[in-house]
Amino acid sequence: MIAATGCLLYEGWYLPQAMDYWVSVSYRLLLGSFFGVLFIKFTKVFLEDNENVSVCGLKGLDTRKAFLIMAVMTLQSVSEGIGVGVSFGGEGGIRRGHIVTMTMAIHNISEGIAISLSLLPRRLSVFYAVLWCIVSSAVPAFLFVEQWLPILSCGLGFAGGAMAYVAVQELLPESLKDTKSVFTTISATAFAFLIFLTIQIVLSVTI
Repeated sequence: MIAATGCLLYEGWYLPQAMDYWVSVSYRLLLGSFFGVLFIKFTKVFLEDNENVSVCGLKGLDTRKAFLIMAVMTLQSVSEGIGVGVSFGGEGGIRRGHIVTMTMAIHNISEGIAISLSLLPRRLSVFYAVLWCIVSSAVPAFLFVEQWLPILSCGLGFAGGAMAYVAVQELLPESLKDTKSVFTTISATAFAFLIFLTIQIVLSVTI
């Protein structure tokens, strides 16, 4: 998730600037990141104040953690969906759009694994875990195409900020608690980061 955050922010930072938009891409990215963190923070507070909430058999702390992970993955998919829509616009849009769509499909495999790994240990059934994986990534962006470009950086920043908050505040502390080893947690995080980064670089070169 940390690696995905870095990739989202990188892509958002180097998006082309819309000539008729007065706020720069970098400011929109930072603003989106701020609101992403704020959204997850308020969601966390809301869930803590409603500890009796139950979703698909999950209760209490399990519900809160699962919901936060699902929220950031779905938000990321919104940005990805907009990215797919934007990629189909302009000259050579059909070819580029197909490549980006294929890239997103491959990329979503790792996201589905991440969601499953967070839900199954909390005794959620395989059926519901698979359902959550599908729902979190099934966010189409069939309309507006290039009209979405001005807000794409905001969406990428929003998803990146939300993912960064959950990764640092929720997943890393939980990993330390389960493994009781700082070395194991850091090693696993670094290994996953390198794998994700390698995949991202390979796909970027292909595109």
